[in-house]
Amino acid sequence: MSISGLVPDGRALARFLRTETMNYRYLYDGSLPLNEMVNTLAEKHQRHIHFGGKRPFGVGLLIAGYDRQGVHLVQTVPSGDVYDYKATAMGVRSQSARTYLEKHFTTLTSISLEELITHALKALASATPENVNLNVNNTTIAVVGKDVPFTILNEEAARKYLDNFVMRPQDRVAANVNEEDDEVIHEQPLDVDE
Repeated sequence: MSISGLVPDGRALARFLRTETMNYRYLYDGSLPLNEMVNTLAEKHQRHIHFGGKRPFGVGLLIAGYDRQGVHLVQTVPSGDVYDYKATAMGVRSQSARTYLEKHFTTLTSISLEELITHALKALASATPENVNLNVNNTTIAVVGKDVPFTILNEEAARKYLDNFVMRPQDRVAANVNEEDDEVIHEQPLDVDE
């Protein structure tokens, strides 16, 4: 699971999901199915929107998992909507990463794990400024899939991918994006009396 938005809200939702999975394991002696977990999370988002005195969660979650139906990459948003993707990115400048993934989507279904990780790194690098290089200090690599439990690669394994990683200029979708373009500034206060 990764988060984008208000970190305290993300931690609260992660704690909620941890509790839900532990309860399910205690009651049913098994893993909470991904679709059930996501539906429970969406309901929690909805409860915060529809009942007075609570503000919506200011966080989006990206959850990767595997169940009987296959691999899932699910995104939840503060409104409680749930989106199931084959490949996506979220957060600041994520459109560049999504554009990279869309360009290479047809090749992603029939390549090795190593090539998938390389494409993920290229998508991530396409959304970063040119002066930022991916390294073990700013990049975490995790894998999940059929017969592959969720695993975060240790520093040595991640370094193998990151040290051999080369980002070609033609792969960089956001090569000429200005950093200030990501920030919205309202110069005039909004007049609500009119």
